[in-house]
Amino acid sequence: GVKQVVTNLSVFNVTTSSLFVYWTKPKGSSSFYRIHWKSGEISLQRNVSETYLTISNLTAGEQYTITVSAVAADNLTEGKSETVVIYTSK
Repeated sequence: GVKQVVTNLSVFNVTTSSLFVYWTKPKGSSSFYRIHWKSGEISLQRNVSETYLTISNLTAGEQYTITVSAVAADNLTEGKSETVVIYTSK
């Protein structure tokens, strides 16, 4: 199948405890997106059907690695992920 790759992964409205992640939908068909964010030992994941997500309950002044990948209609095939690294406000 076609590789489902999300593009233009961007982070907006970064505060001490939350941020807004946005990306562009892949050209092929994808059923949902898997967003994974981690900082140190903390690693969380969410599946969403929209091309954006507000992530909250973050820690101030921490580095977060945010990864987004598209999952195909079979719910198994995962496209190549895009990653962005940000720091929350202090």
